[in-house]
This record gives sequence, structure tokens and C-alpha cells, in this order.
Amino acid sequence: MDIEIQLLPGERALTNANNGTNDGDVSRIVGLDEEYPNLMRVPEVIMRYEHVVFTRAVDAKVTGPEDLRPYDVGVVKGWKIVEWNTTKARSVTLVDESKQLFKMLDDGRIDMAILERMTGLMQVKALGIKGIHVLEPPFLAGDWFLYLNKKHQDLVPRFAAEIRRMKEDGTHERIFRSVLTQFSH
Repeated sequence: MDIEIQLLPGERALTNANNGTNDGDVSRIVGLDEEYPNLMRVPEVIMRYEHVVFTRAVDAKVTGPEDLRPYDVGVVKGWKIVEWNTTKARSVTLVDESKQLFKMLDDGRIDMAILERMTGLMQVKALGIKGIHVLEPPFLAGDWFLYLNKKHQDLVPRFAAEIRRMKEDGTHERIFRSVLTQFSH
């Protein structure tokens, strides 16, 4: 089976998968089927995510949503777990793409950008931004899954089995490692 992965803004990707314009969406958290009822989760972890805080403030300490109160925060629209956990910030700016987020951070229009670690590191490197720090520990961490539109519910077990097979034979790890090396500093 040939599969094509399209890069779309987060919210549009979810909406397109839910309404059947696209067949599914990848790298999503558990529970999205509650808000997007036409999506079915493939019950095999694709990868583990770490959403971290990127900032210029070297003395900032953020270990949870309450710690965001004094800050202007930016997040990518459609990254639901981040949207849900940043409501306590002084202000939250939603953008369509991570590139916008880091331009805002670089321009001082937000204090913090919260994004998945690899994606954020890729943007910092691509944009040549200096003086950005990653706060530890991660703000949020968990598992990502593939979701399919319910019109493909018969493929859910097949996809789960194939992902398991790729993990068992080492294909999943090889792909993951090759992607990781692109984002390292």
C-alpha cells in the first residue's frame, strides 16, 4: 500500500482527516476521537513526544501550566495537548506554523514558544536563531498515534500490525534515528 504524508497546518490536518478529505493524521495524542468523532486511533505508538519550552529567559522555570501565568506564550494551532495546557498563560498566540512561532520569539513578540522538541530544534537551526534555550524537564510528554478516518476502520488492525512488525525488525528505529540526526545541533 502506498502512503503519502502531506505537511499541513495542525488544525487543518485534523479537520481534513475528520471530515474525510484526507484519510488520516499522524503523530497525535490519545483522546482526539472525543473531539473529532470521525477519527479512529491505531492502537500502536508511533513515537514518544516531548513538548518543551523554548525561550530566551535563562532563569525561567516552567514545570506545569500554572508557571506560565507571567508569560506571553506562542503555540501552533492544532497541537491540542499544548493548546489545552497553556490557557493559564498571560496571553496565548496561536500560529499556523512553527516557523512563525520562532520568528515571533526571535522578535520578542512572545516570551516562550511551546513545541515538540525536534520540530523546535529544527526551526532554531533553520532560522539561524541564537540565544534560544530549551527548558527542562519537558513541559509535556507522552505517546503519539496514527488516526484514520472511520471510513478506513477496516485498516486499523492492519496498520497496527505493520507498525509492530516495523518495531520488531528494527525498521522503526532506523527511520526514527535517521530523522533525529537531521534535528540535532
